[in-house]
Amino acid sequence: HLESMLIVTLIPIAMLTACIVAAWTYRHRPAFRKRGAQLFLVIMLLFYPSISLAVLQALRCRTISGRQFLVVDMSVECWTGEHIGYVVYASIVIAVVLVGWPLAQQVLLRTNKHKIGTDPVFDERFGLLYATYKPDMYLWGTSELLRKLFLTGIVVFFGRGTSLQVL
Repeated sequence: HLESMLIVTLIPIAMLTACIVAAWTYRHRPAFRKRGAQLFLVIMLLFYPSISLAVLQALRCRTISGRQFLVVDMSVECWTGEHIGYVVYASIVIAVVLVGWPLAQQVLLRTNKHKIGTDPVFDERFGLLYATYKPDMYLWGTSELLRKLFLTGIVVFFGRGTSLQVL
C-alpha cells in the first residue's frame, strides 16, 4: 500500500510540474497560460480526494499483540523502519496539499474578491473555483474541499460500516 500512496500522490505532482514547465515555456502566449491555470485547477480538484485517502490510510494503524500494524497492509509494522519515511512523506503531503491547497485557494479568492465577476481574465482562469456558487458564496469551494477531507478522515480512521459514517 505504501508504494501506491507514492504513486497516487506523485502522478498529480508530475502533472502539475508539467503544467508549470509548459506555462513557463509558453508564457508569452496568453491563451496557453489561461488553459494552464484551468488544467492545474482540474488536476487538483480531481486528485484531492484520492490523495486524501491514500495519505490518511498511511497513518492508520491497529494494535495487535502489543505491536501496531498498518490497517491497509498488515505486513507493515507501524512507526518502524520504512513506515517512518512514509509518515514523514505523508505529513509533508498533508501540509502542502490537504491543508495548503484549500488555504492557497482561500488566499487567492479573498485577495482577488474584487475581480470575481468583474475581471473576465480572472474569471476565465479561476472561475472553476467559484462559478457554480452564488457571488457572495465564492469561498464555498474551499469549504467543500475541507468537507471531503473530513469525510475521508472519518472513513479511514473510524472504519467503513460504523455508525460514525452516517455523518
